[in-house]
Amino acid sequence: MFLSVQTPSGGIDSQFIVDGDDYDALVVYRWKSHPKGYAQTWGAFPEGAKPTTHLLHRMVMQLHGHDIDGWLIDHEDRNRKNNRYKNLRLVDIKQSNQNRSSQSKYKGVSHVGGKWIASIDVDGEHIRLGSFEFADDACEAYDNAAKKMHGDYACLNNLAPVPQELSAYQQYLNSLKERG
Repeated sequence: MFLSVQTPSGGIDSQFIVDGDDYDALVVYRWKSHPKGYAQTWGAFPEGAKPTTHLLHRMVMQLHGHDIDGWLIDHEDRNRKNNRYKNLRLVDIKQSNQNRSSQSKYKGVSHVGGKWIASIDVDGEHIRLGSFEFADDACEAYDNAAKKMHGDYACLNNLAPVPQELSAYQQYLNSLKERG
């Protein structure tokens, strides 16, 4: 089901996805856009509580009986508009940071001096995974390390498999470079 969210001027901003079981409890609130892309409302929730601002994803977790004090709520697919219960999970700050999107095109990959550098942060330590000729190779190195180090909380690049023809073309380019 979809909840409509208003812009500060009162127009419809977008639709947020919630489970049908949660819809009736949530549709009674007037939802507005939060500056960080979430849906927010103001009021007393649960009933009888002191009125305050509430974020949609936090309310969904409370509707399902979770004590959210001291926890962050993570959108597993990193889509802030997807507030279905199975897409949300309680996490601490470390787990939340492991599921964060990169500001660059590829997570864990940068382009420096003509090479693609793969790296990952684990427990506050920055680990360089290597330098690569192709971005896809660096992405693969990062994804493999992220799966191993962060498990279910890993934010992966999920690149599509390289078509065989392209792979053969890359081999051809490599052979030209080797010849000088």
